[in-house]
Amino acid sequence: MIYISWYEIDDYIDSIIEQIEETGTEVKKVVGIARGGLIPAVMISHRLRCDFDMVCWQTRDGNIQDIEKIKSLNKGTLIVDDICDTGKTIADIKELNDNLKYAVLINKQEVPMVDFSAKNLYNSDWICYPWER
Repeated sequence: MIYISWYEIDDYIDSIIEQIEETGTEVKKVVGIARGGLIPAVMISHRLRCDFDMVCWQTRDGNIQDIEKIKSLNKGTLIVDDICDTGKTIADIKELNDNLKYAVLINKQEVPMVDFSAKNLYNSDWICYPWER
């Protein structure tokens, strides 16, 4: 198990913001995926000074999915999650709406599925974020 500290979270957010700025990506709204993506999404939306919203998308801990809300999101929306592990969440959302950008704190996919990630870890270690303790 890998424990992530709040200091690392701050560094990860800095990295994602830098990537967004370097690419000139326009972000009008940040949408966090409940539950793991909510805290980093709020942090990113504050830093970018843009609107925040959330969607529910659970495949492991239930089957709640805000399908219509995801379909209605416009270009300029950044979807944020804590991790891209198996890639299922990102892949499912991309199928519904291909106008969105994606950011995760940690990416575990060797073929990237997201536009922005702070750290790549290509292993099976379980990640424990500070808000999960």
